[in-house]
Amino acid sequence: SIGAYGQVKRILDISVSLVALMVCLPVFLLTALLIKVDTPGPVFYRQHRRGLAGELFSIWKFRTMVDFRPRSGDSAVTLPMDCRITRLGKFLRDSKIDELPQLINILAGDMSIIGPRPLSEDESHEIESMGFASGHPGFLHSVRPGMIGLEQIMRRRFQGGLDYAMRFQLNYEYANKFSWKMDAYIFVVALIQCRLVCSLAALSAVTEMVMLCSM
Repeated sequence: SIGAYGQVKRILDISVSLVALMVCLPVFLLTALLIKVDTPGPVFYRQHRRGLAGELFSIWKFRTMVDFRPRSGDSAVTLPMDCRITRLGKFLRDSKIDELPQLINILAGDMSIIGPRPLSEDESHEIESMGFASGHPGFLHSVRPGMIGLEQIMRRRFQGGLDYAMRFQLNYEYANKFSWKMDAYIFVVALIQCRLVCSLAALSAVTEMVMLCSM
């Protein structure tokens, strides 16, 4: 059941996030330094997200943009080619390093390592304006949201991207099949995909630096 496995999962989340924060400390310090040198502004970015049962919490990320004000008439989701994203920010987003501070959210109990991605307030309002009620399956999570979810590992199968109806269906499926087997499957697939993403991001960064040096 969610209650029985949920308690074990919470213990694992605390243990893994503590170890990961200690291991990733050099990455945190280097990333913070690079952000301060790259563009003026804070190192971290915080945003309200919907958590377990729709409760609001502040999610932590490394800052990747120079301006976080929403664009009038635009989607609540930031597109990859958004001009507000810095050159360093693009690398941090592609490599997923920008999401490492969410280990703090996991330790605090706002999130889990594995679970549905939490919706932002802007996303929630946008979805409601599209006709999705807050009672729609998968809209408000019956399980704690996470850094890695079924939605993320399934995106590669949908070339046109996942619409909200598909995302909610995957969230609902995860909640119904909530178990250590489901989490293990998501974790293994995410590890395989992350290795590819990080390699491509590193190659892209090296290519950009070579091009800049040759100009």
